Amino acid sequence: MFCEKTKHRLKDPVSLIFFAWTFVLLCRPQDIFPFLAPLRPALVMGLLTLTVVFLSGRRANSFPFFKERQVKLYVALLVVMILSIPFSIYARLSFMTIFTQYINNVLFFFVFYKVVNSVPKLNLLLLLGCFGNGLYLLSALVDGNFSEGRLFFGGMFDPNDLAFFALSFIPLNLLFIFRENPLWVRLGCFGAFGVGVLLILMTGSRGGFLALVVVVAMLLFGKWQTIRFPMKLAFLAICLTIVSFSQINSERFMTLLDIQEDYNVHGKGGRVAIWEFGGRLMLENPVTGVGVGCFAAAVGRDREHRGAVILAWQTAHNSLVQIGGGDWHHRLGFIFVC
Repeated sequence: MFCEKTKHRLKDPVSLIFFAWTFVLLCRPQDIFPFLAPLRPALVMGLLTLTVVFLSGRRANSFPFFKERQVKLYVALLVVMILSIPFSIYARLSFMTIFTQYINNVLFFFVFYKVVNSVPKLNLLLLLGCFGNGLYLLSALVDGNFSEGRLFFGGMFDPNDLAFFALSFIPLNLLFIFRENPLWVRLGCFGAFGVGVLLILMTGSRGGFLALVVVVAMLLFGKWQTIRFPMKLAFLAICLTIVSFSQINSERFMTLLDIQEDYNVHGKGGRVAIWEFGGRLMLENPVTGVGVGCFAAAVGRDREHRGAVILAWQTAHNSLVQIGGGDWHHRLGFIFVC
């Protein structure tokens, strides 16, 4: 997988700098080493990458970029997002979300599409992502704050976000572990996998735990050409070992067995109430939705209009509800992936 041809291709500065930028985005060194925060490493690396890509544009553009179907769809959806701003319930928030926040994802997409133009490069980028994710999660386990049975780390993610961040890379780690790769690659991804499983349990995220159970079930009972039965047993043994010897708030997970008593089911500020509101938004705003980044604002305004006791803005905590409710930057990603 990591042949000499790949190494040769990565000698160009565009690929090297883009890969370094990706690693910084996923590893978040400013959280691991707080003294780096004022230096804005992600911003600096992003600007450096965009500058190098722009200066080497002719050489990098070796294929008809804007003729690609994925790029056409992405650009079309970006246009729809921008055109929907006047119809947003909070036009200024939608404008700022698109042009100061989501624009970072757009720039990364276009640079990614230009630079990662071969399978070997994609493999290496995924490996860097696994390593960057693993280092961040390891730092969270070592330096994180374990409070009220939940793990907190850095200023970017709450415990639920940490669990999602860990879970997103578990399948990719397994991809490198079970295929023919150098020993150091397999060991590194194996370590990142173990750290990810442990962190999901340490965060106390019940959604993360359920998602982990689904991943484990798919791995154990699914038919995979590269994953043999002894590997499945070893995988199950590792998971059980982590569960047995780690500091896990088991009482929090046990509440899943009595979900009817949970505040998310019966509370006015719980998830079910928010999802019901999201369903109404889908019917009331079927075309443009409530606007980019405005789902939480719609929740707050609805509560204020009804004179509710809880006036807080709350996100949907569910991608389908948030997409259906019209938060177009989530809709964009969902449609593009499909």
